[in-house]
Amino acid sequence: MKAAEKASRTGGAKKIVIGLIGDVCAGKSTVADAFRRHGAQVYDADKHVHEIYRQADTIEQVKKLLGAEVLDASGQVDRKAVGRIVFNDPAKLEKLTKEIVFPRTTAAMKQALEAFHASEASALLLDAPTLFESGRDDLCDFIVYVTAPMERRAEWARARGWDANELSRRDARLSRQSVKRWRADLVIDNKGTIEDIDRSVSESLRKWTAALK
Repeated sequence: MKAAEKASRTGGAKKIVIGLIGDVCAGKSTVADAFRRHGAQVYDADKHVHEIYRQADTIEQVKKLLGAEVLDASGQVDRKAVGRIVFNDPAKLEKLTKEIVFPRTTAAMKQALEAFHASEASALLLDAPTLFESGRDDLCDFIVYVTAPMERRAEWARARGWDANELSRRDARLSRQSVKRWRADLVIDNKGTIEDIDRSVSESLRKWTAALK
């Protein structure tokens, strides 16, 4: 749904919810920081996933699904070990996300939405790469898609300590990227400077807020 349709759908609401998705290692965190600088609240899905993996019931479910080898010496979930298994096993990836991760992140996201609507903030950014896969894109008034040149993405992937194939494995996890990009209200090509991103975010927030008044 494009911006004009969404503005009509919201019926004059002054608060906007924005979904942030995009390519792996394209700089979504940099874009989220820009929205934060311009006054938006930010829900960081990855931060909540880290917290979820520390919960005892989650640890037990992950161990049951993937085996004890995904736990470290202290009994905590080793997310790198989890990634090595699930990004090579689509069936296990689907069970992990749909049965363990998505139900818990949905609850956390609802709490973030409630806190946002009770606050003075006019915009909430949902930094959630699997927004479409989890079916939560319908919570958003606008969608931002972040991309970047492959050489930049590969460089940032290496900085995370990923091997040469990890980026492509993670790309494959996020389905229908071209469709999601087409559905976005704003595409940020992260090939310039932080100032370029700031300018794009500022202009878009101003336009979207005005459209929904």
